[in-house]
Parts: sequence; structure tokens; C-alpha cells
Amino acid sequence: MPDGVIAPGPSLGGGLVAGKTQAYYPWGSPLGSPEPQVWFHDVLHSDGRAYDAEEVEAIRRFARGRRRQR
Repeated sequence: MPDGVIAPGPSLGGGLVAGKTQAYYPWGSPLGSPEPQVWFHDVLHSDGRAYDAEEVEAIRRFARGRRRQR
């Protein structure tokens, strides 16, 4: 999708891609903490790989309007 285009449909809150905001850390994590094993918010690594492929597939189904796996 081109930059600046807003697609209709559900929106995601919180982080999406691990990066500058470091939303994968839980609140109150001290500076310099190692990357947590369980992420708090972000869904994708900075290189585009999914943190959890099942979570990404659930988001895809939700975005397409199919909330449950068939």
C-alpha cells in the first residue's frame, strides 16, 4: 500500500514493528534490559519476520473479517 494511504477496516493499537518505541518491553523495564522472551506489544521483528506466526495469522483473519479459524 502506498505511503499516506489509509485502508478501511480494523486498526491496531500499540506497537507493530520492533524498533524505536521498543513496545516489546513491558512497562517499567530498566534501560539496557535484554530483549524479553515474551513480547509485550510488537508483532514483527525490524526485518519483517513475525514474532509469533500464529498471532500474525490471527490478525490477518481479523482484518479480513473472519475472527475464528474455519
